[in-house]
Amino acid sequence: MIRLAGGTQDAALRRLMARLAESSARHPPRPAWRRRVPSVFLTRYPLGWRLLLPRRRTPDRGDALFIGPAGVFAPEHTQDPDPGSHAASSAARPGGEGAPPELAPRSAREPAAVARPAAEALADTPLSGDRSHAGATARLVSIAAANAGGHGRSTGALLHFDERTLDRLVRTDSPRLRRAEAARVAEAAARRLPDHDLVAIDEDTSSTETSPLFDEDTVRGAARDRAVSGAFVSRIAFLDSRQTDLVEGIHSGPARISGPAGTGKTVVALHRLARMARRSSDRLLFTTFVRSPPAVHQRSCQRLAPEVADRVEFVGLHRWTRGLLAERGRPLTVDRRAVRNCFASAWRRHRTEDLQALTPYDYWRTEIDRVIKGRGLTSFAQYRGVHRRGRRVALTVDQRALVWALYERYQHNLRDRGVYDDNDLLAAPHEEIRRRPPGRSYSAVVVDEVPDVVLLRLRLLHGLVDDRPDGLLRVGDGQQQVHPGGWPLSDAGIPVRGRGEILRTDYRNSAEIIRYARRLDAVDQVDDLDGAAGIALRDAVVAHPGGRVDQWTGSDEDFDAGLVAAVRAVPVDETGDVAVLATTNAETRRMFRAPADAGVAVSRLDDHDGAQTGTVKVGTVLRAKGLEFSAVFRALITVGDVGLDDGVRRERAEQATRQRLVAATRARDRLWVGRVTAGKGPGSS
Repeated sequence: MIRLAGGTQDAALRRLMARLAESSARHPPRPAWRRRVPSVFLTRYPLGWRLLLPRRRTPDRGDALFIGPAGVFAPEHTQDPDPGSHAASSAARPGGEGAPPELAPRSAREPAAVARPAAEALADTPLSGDRSHAGATARLVSIAAANAGGHGRSTGALLHFDERTLDRLVRTDSPRLRRAEAARVAEAAARRLPDHDLVAIDEDTSSTETSPLFDEDTVRGAARDRAVSGAFVSRIAFLDSRQTDLVEGIHSGPARISGPAGTGKTVVALHRLARMARRSSDRLLFTTFVRSPPAVHQRSCQRLAPEVADRVEFVGLHRWTRGLLAERGRPLTVDRRAVRNCFASAWRRHRTEDLQALTPYDYWRTEIDRVIKGRGLTSFAQYRGVHRRGRRVALTVDQRALVWALYERYQHNLRDRGVYDDNDLLAAPHEEIRRRPPGRSYSAVVVDEVPDVVLLRLRLLHGLVDDRPDGLLRVGDGQQQVHPGGWPLSDAGIPVRGRGEILRTDYRNSAEIIRYARRLDAVDQVDDLDGAAGIALRDAVVAHPGGRVDQWTGSDEDFDAGLVAAVRAVPVDETGDVAVLATTNAETRRMFRAPADAGVAVSRLDDHDGAQTGTVKVGTVLRAKGLEFSAVFRALITVGDVGLDDGVRRERAEQATRQRLVAATRARDRLWVGRVTAGKGPGSS
């Protein structure tokens, strides 16, 4: 350890500069600007920044380690060109064509080699509670002289700064480490890297040593509570030991990560993508069936790993498929009104007493979308023998024949009118990929909220990476499925058994919210589509104490005032971390108007991309899947199911309960549930 004791911080900095100058006598001379670089971090010592300096420089190590609130950085300096020489003009593009080999930073040739020792040394460093620092977050930085000219742009593998812009690396609006944690990480790195010295400053102080107010366990517990009570942006940089194992683990083929709401499944997926991006130059894909989460998670990835975020594509699956088809000269759009007309025409022609008596019109539309077309069935023989997972209305062979006739008429209407539905939009790129792989190849694909993804979509994604190691990762929780129906993975031909992992600790939801959500009993049996047992929310470990749940009941006429009063009682800061969630679009329109008319700043959840807007987000539970908020306001209405078959009522009740669980578990600290007991309900105009 280099201990700079006594005096002011300025004096300590002068002693460090002298130490670096002395070191230059034993090594090739360090230019003055390179000796100044550590001062950018050392002057911020009180803010938590620490330096580790190597005792000797070697080709496979960086020039130092900088550890602070913004993370861990392994800097690599470019060589100083001789002004006016050919080398000086080449230095503007390190590693570019014509640049002498000695001017190209080692990191441009082997970016992983410099940062790897730091990543390995920092893996599993204890932080708050049972969390640990993810070794994958050690990042590589290329630093050039201020007069080096265009020294290169930050790329997926490398951050580029010069002496003038290096301050940007220090400033962060989303700290990854607290000051005490940064010091702890630096001390751990010094122990694990014996060829490095940790620079420490001992300030003069007149205070006398006193007994601690709290014992170590109390301090650790308080730090842990603070860590788990923050927003997603503050939690994303931290992993507990179990999550760290999943980030660093290698799978021989397609794999899955499951677990109840709030257990960090998406956090692990984002860390895995960042880790893979640092070790490969290929592109990676994160997708889900919901439109909003990809944009939000892209912003999270930019905070977590800005140096590789540009190589991870975050996109909804329908948008991705439209892009692929447009590249192939086959642009397809879905005219939803025309699709509805095609099905209505088929229903008028093929509805029978048998089908109409079983269940209403929309049940059969879902049967075609989720069971027949969503699973890629192409013959009645396939439909006759398929297990209709999650569908509670039992069908005889004759009844299935009637449904198949309805499906064939619907398909005929689509073809006649040149119309495509959502499943057609997925089937077309599947054929294109089999015919010719896409030009933009992916080394890995993560599909989130997988229980709601139809089988056809999962086959499409699997086709991008096949069974390559760490190729396909599916993430989700069967208890949070909001769409009816389902399927086993065996039908997709995707081997996963033995490569499934389960997370159990809920870091998002407070204890009171979990207590409320557990009473919902959304699906008693939870599995992971591949036959492996899953765990329900009732079995999760709760890490976040406290919380508040308020339940409002009243008439339809009083609902608007009750909702507005509840929203106004919760302060909305600049992050806009509050959401109002409904079941249907009609309910959403009313719940948007009520607070807006009362002067509350609102925005549509459909347009949310993770930016801090200071508005209350309003949308459906479906749009909120994969997201979280500090406070959630939820309206409940009674589903009209009079005269329906018992199986339909059971299926609708299960779906409604799962949606209630999803809505409740979007909330970290506060949940308000409004139940209409009289009148038409919040969907009325």
